[in-house]
Amino acid sequence: MAPVVCGNALAAESDGLPEKALFDALISNLGIYFFSMVCCFAVYGIYKIKQSRAKKNKKE
Repeated sequence: MAPVVCGNALAAESDGLPEKALFDALISNLGIYFFSMVCCFAVYGIYKIKQSRAKKNKKE
């Protein structure tokens, strides 16, 4: 994760403030990771709902 953050910081360093660029890159990466986690939980929830409905239909 560190190389990605540092790579984004170096690429975003246009105003000469490496600390600001690093902070911006970290916030950006945290947003991407949070979005990925939300998507994974949503897919897992849909999978579990479908799985429980399939078991319920088999019992009937």
